Amino acid sequence: MTTRNAQIDQYIEDNLDRYIDELVELCRQPSISARHGGSTSAPLVADLLARRHGFEAEVMASEGHPVVYGYAEGESPRTILCYNHYDVQPPEPLELWTTPPFEPSLRDGKLYARRGGRQRRDHRPPAGALGAIRSVNGGKLPCTIKFAIEGEEEVGSPYVAGFVRDHTDLLAADASIWEGGGVSPEGRPGLALGYRGVLGVELFVETMTRDAHSGGAHVFPNAGWRLVRLLEALKDENEQHQDHRLLRQRAPTVGAGHGTAGRAAHPRGDAARSVWDQGVCAGAHGHGAQRSRLPAHVQHSGHYHRLPAGGHEDGDPGQSVGETRLPPRPRSGAGRDLRQATAYLDEIGFADVEIARYGSMSPSKAEPDDPFVQLTIRTGEDVYGLPAQVTTLGGGSTPVYAFAGPLGNIPVVSAGIGYWDSRGHAP
Repeated sequence: MTTRNAQIDQYIEDNLDRYIDELVELCRQPSISARHGGSTSAPLVADLLARRHGFEAEVMASEGHPVVYGYAEGESPRTILCYNHYDVQPPEPLELWTTPPFEPSLRDGKLYARRGGRQRRDHRPPAGALGAIRSVNGGKLPCTIKFAIEGEEEVGSPYVAGFVRDHTDLLAADASIWEGGGVSPEGRPGLALGYRGVLGVELFVETMTRDAHSGGAHVFPNAGWRLVRLLEALKDENEQHQDHRLLRQRAPTVGAGHGTAGRAAHPRGDAARSVWDQGVCAGAHGHGAQRSRLPAHVQHSGHYHRLPAGGHEDGDPGQSVGETRLPPRPRSGAGRDLRQATAYLDEIGFADVEIARYGSMSPSKAEPDDPFVQLTIRTGEDVYGLPAQVTTLGGGSTPVYAFAGPLGNIPVVSAGIGYWDSRGHAP
């Protein structure tokens, strides 16, 4: 370890209690965007950047929740933009929490809170690391750093693309470090170069114009079962798709690049680990021009029908609604994807099922051979002393597309210190 790296480590160790206090302060904020809350967290985030970490920071209006913008000038002409979000998912079911979700609890060396994992790996580390770099570099940063921290990522970032288009000059950068990334149980750094995006749809079926008494259930058509039949037509009990026409051309082909990508350890058992190996990391090992294809995937979040105030109904439902997520086609667009999905349902005998879009995020991916990507991989391997796990195209959705393209097709890499078992989106 070089003298400078040792000094950086010492600075972080000396300020660790302060960083934890800041983290606890953030974790107390119930910024649940799905319930139209959380914008009150923006001033606190700006204050932490400005007053405690030496950034120019302001809370900027958008069509939705405000965006926190931070800026600190560096010595070189290069600029890195750090993206994050301050909103969180709802904490329910509350009975599964050992301590209240917005009352951070430190137990056995771990901090438990609704946003503990997210803030620990994404918000605080960049600011703390930049302070450490300044401490050994005469108070200066080697390059300019910008922050863009939004408040509606957990509901699909509906307004962030417009915000970026309106502020391209302000947000201009050469590359971006995205939220996410982490460290495996073996201590290997994990990086993601892109995400496949999502097309969120609502499935609606009506078998009767009104609900009926359960005594006629042996005669009346049941909307809930009709929706179940559709789901069975999409996937079998082994999570395999019954008919791949719905998914045709939905899985982008991506290059594996020159980073050393390996199997990502998965905490949920052999079956889940097998899916992980075959999906995210299959074909992405070693060097050269290998190609990997992330399997397209249909996810069903649940379905329901109208219920009385008590939450139970002894009846035969005439209507049923399901929430399902489809992987969007590259270079297609949500409107075209929706029309193709509708045509597919008609073709397989479910023309009676209406399909409507409730949200979407486009896929986006950095080129594995990009110099910034390769620098990030080498840095992770240098810091942790182990080969990096590089996911070329990960599952899930995040608004990389809203920044990367409008800012000049800049490379975007998720690289962080996230704990592998932080239970994201779960109690």
